[in-house]
Amino acid sequence: MAFSLRSRSAMVVMSRLPEKRSTAPVSPRSSIAKSAGAPIYRPSCAINGAITSTLAHNWSQRILPSCRPYAASTGLFPAALALMLAGVGERLAFYDMDRTITVHPTYARFLLWMALRHAPWRLVLLPLSLLAAIGYVLRLVSRDQLKQINQRLLLGELRVASAAESMAAHAEHVFATNIRPGALERIAADRAEGYRIVIATASYRLYVEAIARRLGIDDVIATDLVSSHGTVQPKIAGHNCYGIHKAEMIAAWMAEHGLDPAQCAIRCYSDHVSDIPMLELAHEAFVTNAHMPMRVVARERGWPEIDWPGALAPQHGVAQPGATG
Repeated sequence: MAFSLRSRSAMVVMSRLPEKRSTAPVSPRSSIAKSAGAPIYRPSCAINGAITSTLAHNWSQRILPSCRPYAASTGLFPAALALMLAGVGERLAFYDMDRTITVHPTYARFLLWMALRHAPWRLVLLPLSLLAAIGYVLRLVSRDQLKQINQRLLLGELRVASAAESMAAHAEHVFATNIRPGALERIAADRAEGYRIVIATASYRLYVEAIARRLGIDDVIATDLVSSHGTVQPKIAGHNCYGIHKAEMIAAWMAEHGLDPAQCAIRCYSDHVSDIPMLELAHEAFVTNAHMPMRVVARERGWPEIDWPGALAPQHGVAQPGATG
């Protein structure tokens, strides 16, 4: 799915809008996920880079919803002001998670963590998991199938309520042992510039949201699982959030939140060539902790390369919530 990211410019016309009432519906607020209890994002944006993120938050949350339809319908505001209100964009920073924010991949470690705590007997099935991995290398098994096979072997069906404590402990463990301090610092810096931080990852939302909350991040785009009556099945719902599907899911997320790409400033961070479609969406693409194929592409396209040491994260987070509302 492709869309233009070219910025728009507005002509200042000191005239009044015609006396015509807009029929365009006002988009309601929505949570970041369809699951119950998902946190509500409180937006912060910058107006032409000249207003601080705090003031922009007040404009976007308190002033714009009331002023935009009023200006468009009554003609009491100059057209230039109406155009400015309509053209307010948002700053977005999309971060891959595994090996970008984290030092090591998280998927297999999560399955082992849960198996050890809920069904240790499943560890005897690890040789079957190895066979599935060989099948993937031989292209007999797809990436999606491999993930589902491993989940069925090591996790099976999972009652989310009974596993909540283990998943929270897993998030604490990941934060304490598997987060790059440089990533935390960059997240904090982006947030200070007024960027809304979004994790976009192929890992399962099932456990990523807890890690995101530990990092002070509300917004997550991830691979979803089929669930019924509080039980998660070893089956991917929709697409694995990987490759071109990740870019498509980002575009769908933006549409769901009423964000026009042409009016947003977008940064993307990733370590892997599979995320080239995501990086191509950005005004600013950053290649982080990358393997050599990704570095080759970065040098061809002029994307900056960043290397964050793989040291353990501090026990108390750098990336604190609140600067973006």
